[in-house]
Amino acid sequence: MKFRHNIVGVWESRAYRVLRVEKDGSSQRTKRLPMRLQISMVSQGTFRAKNTWRKPSDAGGGVEYVVGTIGYRGARGKSRMVLDMTEVGTPPTGGTRARMVAVLDPSGVMFLTYVGESSDAGQSFTTRLRRKNH
Repeated sequence: MKFRHNIVGVWESRAYRVLRVEKDGSSQRTKRLPMRLQISMVSQGTFRAKNTWRKPSDAGGGVEYVVGTIGYRGARGKSRMVLDMTEVGTPPTGGTRARMVAVLDPSGVMFLTYVGESSDAGQSFTTRLRRKNH
């Protein structure tokens, strides 16, 4: 499959808000500093990346590795590149293991949705990422 967009590189978001639901049902919205998705390899409809994030309250945060697939959805001539991905391994402290879906629009903006889970909580957010220095 030939792809219309080269997605290898660093993609960054602005600060975004996270909905966190604890296992007791309580919830809170928190602000996170920008995330960085560094796509390092694309091959035959698959890719590998690294997701880096930080908490605004301290130096905490983490690095999580990502594996995903690349496809297109939509009507012919108006289709959008869609990245389906999941984080692999044990999440860092305060993090979750997540499934993400990103849609790349014609202007080069990546619209990302994130739903993650750990043993004590779940988190979700949406954000936009732009390619850095491209």
